[in-house]
Amino acid sequence: MIIALILATVPVTQAWAWPAGVNILHAGQAFCPPRTLTVGSVVLSQGRCFNVFLLRSTQRAFFALVPTGVVFIPPRQFVRFDTLLGQQITSRTIVFLPLPSPVASIPINTIGLVIVRIEDVGSRFLIGLPGGPTTVLVVPSPQQPRVSLPDDVRIFPPSPDVSQDEAAFSGRWAGELKGKWRGLVEGNLPHLLVVEEIRRESSVGTTTAIVVFGWGTAPQWSVSPGWYRVRGTFEAGLFHLTLPSGAQVAYRMSSDGSLDATYERADFGILRATMQRIPESVLIP
Repeated sequence: MIIALILATVPVTQAWAWPAGVNILHAGQAFCPPRTLTVGSVVLSQGRCFNVFLLRSTQRAFFALVPTGVVFIPPRQFVRFDTLLGQQITSRTIVFLPLPSPVASIPINTIGLVIVRIEDVGSRFLIGLPGGPTTVLVVPSPQQPRVSLPDDVRIFPPSPDVSQDEAAFSGRWAGELKGKWRGLVEGNLPHLLVVEEIRRESSVGTTTAIVVFGWGTAPQWSVSPGWYRVRGTFEAGLFHLTLPSGAQVAYRMSSDGSLDATYERADFGILRATMQRIPESVLIP
C-alpha cells in the first residue's frame, strides 16, 4: 500500500495559469507564486512550485507546502502522520500555514491533497478551502528586504583613480543566495551587499573596497539575520570577499548590469545569487 502511494515516477502536476482574482487548484495541482511571498520569516520565491497538502492534528488544521516532485499521494486520500509516507511529507514541508478555525473534512492526525481556493488581492494571497477558512501569504514590500544592516551605512564616491568597471560596483545590491546546505537541504537566503568605498591602493597596485555583507533569515538552515563589514579586493574582473565565518564570496558584473554572486564555505556548501542594484530612492532598514 505504501509503495503504491509513493509516486517517485509520477510527473509533476501542471501549475495553474494565474488570471487575476479567485482561482481553484484541484487536488495535486501545483501552486506557483507569481511573485515572492512571505509567511512570518519564511520566503516563498517567485517561480518555485508547491503541492498544497491539508493536515489535521488533534487541535487544529494546517496547509503544508511541499516542493513539487518530492512526494505525492492520490487526491482525496489521507495518510496518517505516523506512516513512512506521512513522515516524508511533513519532513519536506517548507512551511505550515495554520487555518484560523477547525476543519472536519479529513480525519484527525492525517494529511492529504485537497481542492484549494486561492485569492489574489494584490498585497496578499488568501489560501483556503472552498467555502472554508483561509490563511494569508503576504507580498513583501521591495522597501523591506528584511536583511540586517548596521545603522552607519554610508556610500562614498569611488576614488578618481579607480577604473570605470570597478567603480560600477559602488552602491547597494539585493538578491537571494540559493543552494543546498551540505548538498542536502535546499533553501534561499536574502542578501544585501552595500559597497561603501572603493579606492586604489597605490602601494600594492590593487583596488580594494569596504563593504557591508548583510543577510536575512533562512529557517531551513537555522540562519538568523546578521552582517559583516569587511574589505574586499578586485582581481581579474572579480570582486572577492573573505568573511569572518571563513566563507569565500565572489561577485562578477554581468552584461545586463547585475552581479553574479558565489558564496562558498567548506562546512556549508555553495550558494549562488543574481544581485540587482537598489535605487537610491528605495529606503532600506
